[in-house]
Amino acid sequence: MNERIQKVLNNSGLSASDFSKRLDIQRSRLSHILSGRNNASLDIIKKINNNFPEYTLDWLINGVEKPLLYPKTQIIDKKIEKKQPKSMNKKINKVILFYDDETFEIFTN
Repeated sequence: MNERIQKVLNNSGLSASDFSKRLDIQRSRLSHILSGRNNASLDIIKKINNNFPEYTLDWLINGVEKPLLYPKTQIIDKKIEKKQPKSMNKKINKVILFYDDETFEIFTN
């Protein structure tokens, strides 16, 4: 698990200090996890998932899935492909944007 956490840290572009601040944990605690001295608690795994939702809990805990389960552009592309109007006379009447902080905006025509 510590290798996967190291991978998240490396991919985040943050320093270890900034990464631990973002997770709201002590820098020494992160260091102990990355060195293998301690295992990450479920609380820390959940904090990583909340701050970096592209890494699934299943991957973080078990390492069984790809680390990037759902790139946002692919989700949008798939929805557009499925919802493409059959007639070019149709107009969009509502767009909903979902943000990674679990908020959203609705735009209506």
